[in-house]
Amino acid sequence: MKPYNFYAGPSILHPDVIKEALSQIEAKNGLSLLELSHRGKVVQQLFKNTQSKLRELMQLDDKFEILFLHGGASLQNCMIPYNICTQESANYIDTGIWSKKSYKESEILRPTDVLGSSAEQNYDHIPKNINWDGKGYLHITTNNTISGTQFHNFDFVEKGVVVADMSSDLLSQSMNFNSFGVIYAGLQKNLGTAGGTLVVIDKNLLEDLPQVPNMLNYKKHVEANSMLNTPPVFAVMMCNIVLNWIEKQGGLHVIEKQNQLKAKMLYDTIDSHKLFEGFVQLEDRSLMNVCFKLEDDSLKERFETSLENNNIVGLNGHRSKGGYRASLYNQLPLSHVEHLVKVMNNFKA
Repeated sequence: MKPYNFYAGPSILHPDVIKEALSQIEAKNGLSLLELSHRGKVVQQLFKNTQSKLRELMQLDDKFEILFLHGGASLQNCMIPYNICTQESANYIDTGIWSKKSYKESEILRPTDVLGSSAEQNYDHIPKNINWDGKGYLHITTNNTISGTQFHNFDFVEKGVVVADMSSDLLSQSMNFNSFGVIYAGLQKNLGTAGGTLVVIDKNLLEDLPQVPNMLNYKKHVEANSMLNTPPVFAVMMCNIVLNWIEKQGGLHVIEKQNQLKAKMLYDTIDSHKLFEGFVQLEDRSLMNVCFKLEDDSLKERFETSLENNNIVGLNGHRSKGGYRASLYNQLPLSHVEHLVKVMNNFKA
């Protein structure tokens, strides 16, 4: 039997997604999509169709360009300070390891300010009352996979250009994506598999920047329609299949309700069970990554043996955090959470 998969990324893939991917790779009646030239009509149409599906699901205005790039979300930590609002300071909110990596990269290239941080509290909450004057840009990481926090209030987007790393919660819920200046995400959580990165960028932010290397220049990638070099065809193919799957589920409103149900079921179990404790302040809990620990570390071996005996994998917390982390990405079935909750409720001291 296939394990109950709670890994933080690459994420679980629905059986229907895997089945369709294998079909496209095998291509019994011709060449596989992965064997075709990226300059040919088939691959060009794949990219165009995937962009169109994203635009529809996110309800994006025409002012946005959609790119598929290499390098993962981590490369965007460099590309963003190179490209966006080049004459102004960059502003960051520090909510965990990934946001810290982002502003550390920015500091190499330009003046950078950290306007708020929850580091001293071990990233157990999202900093509030951020004093940003709207100048330059504000960078946030909307969901923090390691600490288990998530932004639920985006009032500050009205002040100026907000750049959002949505690698682990993009398309997990309905929201006004048009209020952001830049959205970027690695594809390996809710968008498919590792190997590609999505960048959604307001055309008004694109500038002629001769001092920026071509491969790090957003405008060059837009002009080449994501094909400045050979693009991540496999990753985009998988993204396209996943977007089709989301459409078949009923779209983001349905996905959001399912994600809320999964998270509530698990958080309720953690809160009601005397042997478990959550890491995060209630108002900032993530719907995607539920982080918790045992009240008594001496029970660790017994609990992990119970997980193994019940075919549950991927529940260990990040090495920097410890404890446990259940990742509840879009394609994780409700039945997986029900199984985990049953095992937790049956666990006794």
